[in-house]
Amino acid sequence: MSKLMELPDVKISTSRSGFDMSQKVLFSAKAGELLPVFCQEMIPSNKKRISLQSFARTRPVNTAAYTRLREYYDFYFVPYSQLWKQWKMFALQMEDNSIYASSITEHQSISEMHPYFTVKQVADYIWDQFQNRTYNILGFDRSALTVKLLQYLGYGDFSEFRKHEYDATDTYSDNASMYNVALNPFPLLAYQKIYQDKYRNTQWEKSAPWTYNLDYITGSGDCQIPVQSIGLSANSPTMFDLQYVNWNKDYYMGLLPSSQYGDEAVVPIDIQYPDISANTQIGKFFGGSGDGGLNGTNSRANIQFGAVTSVRDDSGYVLPYNNVTFSDGDTQNRSYGVYMTPKMFENLQAQSRDLSILLLRQYEMLQRYNEVRQSAPTDYKSQIEKLFGVNLSWHDSNEVRWLGGIARNFDIGEVVNTNLDNAESRASIYGKGVSVSDGHVEFDSQGEYGILMCVYHVMPILDYQLGGPLKLNTKYKFSDYAQPAFDRIGMQEVTAADLFNSPAIAKQFKKYGYTVDRFLSTVLGYGPRYLDYKTQVDRIVGVFTTTEKQWATPFSDEFMLNYIFNPVFGGETGVPDPPANAVTSTDLFNYVTFKVNPSILDPIFAVNADDVADSEFDTDQFLCNAYFDVKDVKNLDYDGMPY
Repeated sequence: MSKLMELPDVKISTSRSGFDMSQKVLFSAKAGELLPVFCQEMIPSNKKRISLQSFARTRPVNTAAYTRLREYYDFYFVPYSQLWKQWKMFALQMEDNSIYASSITEHQSISEMHPYFTVKQVADYIWDQFQNRTYNILGFDRSALTVKLLQYLGYGDFSEFRKHEYDATDTYSDNASMYNVALNPFPLLAYQKIYQDKYRNTQWEKSAPWTYNLDYITGSGDCQIPVQSIGLSANSPTMFDLQYVNWNKDYYMGLLPSSQYGDEAVVPIDIQYPDISANTQIGKFFGGSGDGGLNGTNSRANIQFGAVTSVRDDSGYVLPYNNVTFSDGDTQNRSYGVYMTPKMFENLQAQSRDLSILLLRQYEMLQRYNEVRQSAPTDYKSQIEKLFGVNLSWHDSNEVRWLGGIARNFDIGEVVNTNLDNAESRASIYGKGVSVSDGHVEFDSQGEYGILMCVYHVMPILDYQLGGPLKLNTKYKFSDYAQPAFDRIGMQEVTAADLFNSPAIAKQFKKYGYTVDRFLSTVLGYGPRYLDYKTQVDRIVGVFTTTEKQWATPFSDEFMLNYIFNPVFGGETGVPDPPANAVTSTDLFNYVTFKVNPSILDPIFAVNADDVADSEFDTDQFLCNAYFDVKDVKNLDYDGMPY
């Protein structure tokens, strides 16, 4: 018997060399902006050790302000395969081993190109945004921030395309600052993927996979990304949008949009009372068009009731029903309701079918299931850990990997002017802020292609200037005070009255059509029961609310109104429509409310009108010097020479 001939076990003979990939980056930033300040490619076998040394200053500060600022450098790894599912096929270029089908009888072909966009496509997009004066979710110029994001990611300076000399109708304008070349989208997509996975407030903001995922491109003749199809609406995020970090969670910024996912688990009660007279035996009928005739009739009606869905007030109940059939044969398919006194409801319950304890257990578990889901972020990894108790690796979660980070406080010191050369002179105190950071991270890509990126942001520690009374000072009923017996019955509502009940804000709300009842009862979100017994907020009072506002940067009545009545989303009445990407449609709070707005620091930086934070580089509040000492080892020869 002959021995089967096998191919020898051969491999590419690789070198393994070390390289110095260090670089210094000088950049500027505004509070809240998520800025990609370091971006390098990783290939299989690649290992990096990054040591960071940074020094940052603030722009001149009006005073030695008591504002607390903290800066963060966070490192992430984003595999290309999370951005485009065809990547592994593309990287191998083996047509006979395709793992995707293009139809029920054919495999997906492999292109020699991966998705790309061109300089002209980006230039036209920026020009359209600039020409139409579109703004982002915080009201800043969208085109300017796109230029900033692209520059930080190393795509070049696109600021020329915000000038009127650029003509998007030309084949390519002579005034353009760059030749029309194809551009790699993966650094930009990696930035958006990091935001979606690690910074998005998943409880309030829907995911936007179109900002980072290219799976709709098959790689067979359709490799150019259709940038021209991106709309101009601020409601919809795009791959070119600069993103913002969320406030740290506190009494208000930690609220959830609902008490749970899905509807409350309501156990249906089958009430058997088929033959009644309208307006005589049960109570008043209401609701539906044409119900006036029903209220006034004495004809008998066969009514099919639904479950008791709500308590109207302390004196009675509401039962919904439909399919009302009168004695004359007329069928009403509208939805009506019956108002009943407690005695009437008790009599009706006596004729009801017994409630199954098994059914009750099922609905209790459904309620618990929904509440547990609400308590965690909505990503797959977090939900599986909550529901199954299984810890997934970052590979299984389909999320980017956080490699480590560095965080330091800004120290704002005083600069005292003691030049008292005349009788009118006064000593004045100004300020300067500095921060010094250092640390290191290591990462081995093993078998992955991808992007290693460092994202920088500055987070102010939030203070509140509350014009209305604290929760403690509005308690007057027994139910207002904490009772341990009721501490574990679910989350509680936080209404507008808890945050906005000040004369200045109440007046503004009335101007926009809010009645007192609507104002006081509007739900901002949901928090743990007896929330005011479990956490408090930092406050600003006294002279810091009047003549010395430049010493602090509180979340004040004025700043809150700018959030709520944001001109980007305001309708004809001034009441904002929620962004399209918001999870809920609450009147006041949506995901934009939780974003750090750079304007929060205007009181301490605005030495003059030109210092107010806007969309341009020149009003950046922080000047940073970062040195990334990168020691890189990979399976490549040091100089590439054959000898």
